[in-house]
Amino acid sequence: VKHSRHKHIQSYLTDPTLKPSTRRVRSDDSTYDTVFQTKAGDALILRVHLPVPPPEMTAKAPSMTLVGVRCSHPWLDSKMRVVNYSAIASDETWESSGLLLGKAVNEVVKHLQLNPPKNITITDPQLKKIQASISRPPDAQHQRMPSHPPRQASFY
Repeated sequence: VKHSRHKHIQSYLTDPTLKPSTRRVRSDDSTYDTVFQTKAGDALILRVHLPVPPPEMTAKAPSMTLVGVRCSHPWLDSKMRVVNYSAIASDETWESSGLLLGKAVNEVVKHLQLNPPKNITITDPQLKKIQASISRPPDAQHQRMPSHPPRQASFY
């Protein structure tokens, strides 16, 4: 199934999970940022770029990059590009995957949420502000403050 570029973008911008935290970052319709939080409590920004294909091509694979951070993760290269998500490995695999952009972004975000990158260093001042404003999950707080032992649960 070949999807039009417009259909790909609409699937991303109208996705119920992604829509509230996605914004366009260029004047054209090619580049968007989606902010999400990992289970470890870190705020991350996934920049999604869907290039306009030349007339002879039907589709170009999107590129996805974590922006404003340096970190390590099996799906990321040293420039923070998502390289080990097979659906976007090449224009051919993207087209043959049959996935809409919204589904692909959802899968990458979900994977990074559940399998958070390690050694995160925030390099973007705006992302630092976002990170400072969010609350961390209780288990992440315990990991970061070992001097505060977890409270015993009471069942009575």
